[in-house]
Amino acid sequence: MAVGAGSAADSLSQMSTFVVTGGAGFIGSNLGEKLLTQGHWVRAIDNFSAGRRESLAPFLKDIEPIECDIRLLDTLRSAMSSSASAPASTSSSTSTYV
Repeated sequence: MAVGAGSAADSLSQMSTFVVTGGAGFIGSNLGEKLLTQGHWVRAIDNFSAGRRESLAPFLKDIEPIECDIRLLDTLRSAMSSSASAPASTSSSTSTYV
């Protein structure tokens, strides 16, 4: 099937914001880095239970790292909103912007 105008491939050629869960893990950090090289904005969500902060270090200035547990729905909604560049007010103390 040919890729035509208005396809998913076309929409990805424009700058988009991606939320990568597990952003400090092996797969998440590599995915985030690839999206950055394609000119996209990346919000990397991780609770750092298995992911490593060092995985984000090479491109930390170019992403928005968010330390939180994705099981906290309000925090996840905030991270996925267009205004997540500022810390969200949540009822949980387990979410922080790093």
